[in-house]
Amino acid sequence: MRKIIVTEFISVDGIADVEKLTQATWNSEMDKFKNDELSDSGAMLLGRTTYQIFASSWPKETGDFADRFNSRQNMLRRRH
Repeated sequence: MRKIIVTEFISVDGIADVEKLTQATWNSEMDKFKNDELSDSGAMLLGRTTYQIFASSWPKETGDFADRFNSRQNMLRRRH
């Protein structure tokens, strides 16, 4: 059985909002964490909104991280 590991970007006030994500300060610690996380994952389980955000931006990205990120299997979770 596979593990589901959740990571989220949430502001101090507890709101996960795409508009606030651009204000996040990216540093070497976050870079290492995301690289390690990506190396350990076999797939990504995404909600519809996150999938749409990723689908509109990540295919345009280049470089080692983007190549590995874009090659991961994406699973979309929808409400019924």
